[in-house]
Amino acid sequence: MTTQVRETHTTQQVTQIFMISESAVESAPPPRHSHCNCTNMCVGIMSIILAPLSVAMVVFGILDYNLCPGHTKLAIYMIVQGATSVFIPVLVLCWCCCKWIRGKLIIAICAAIGLFYIGWGIVGSTWLVNSPCENTRLHYHAYWLSVPLWIFLVILACIGFCTKDDEDDD
Repeated sequence: MTTQVRETHTTQQVTQIFMISESAVESAPPPRHSHCNCTNMCVGIMSIILAPLSVAMVVFGILDYNLCPGHTKLAIYMIVQGATSVFIPVLVLCWCCCKWIRGKLIIAICAAIGLFYIGWGIVGSTWLVNSPCENTRLHYHAYWLSVPLWIFLVILACIGFCTKDDEDDD
């Protein structure tokens, strides 16, 4: 009799475990976003790499501001370009991690910042090429921080354009 009672008790426990696990599966929260796929994670990782470069650009622009007396355009370019570049990783990470920001809003803000970024980058690049302070740390920092930022911008744009068709299918 005791084996029969044990088997019944064990069967009841197993049944209860399955009932609990089924209800846990049913009550599990849905995934945060359907747009957090591999491509967006790549963009997020690229943005995380871009953030320290942007901060370095702001810091060196401030520190090297007076290294080219009378020609502060290059330092201003670095400060504004770096500050603008900081917003893009923040927006991308907010889009992937936060539920309360809509994708279209992020895209509109990133597009506006991107257009300003490109325009300001072209102006700053002409200032960099025509700078009378070519042998200063300011020019060195501006050049070696601008080039990676432009490369990352091109890579991010390529990822965005290459995956646009994939997102339209969803």
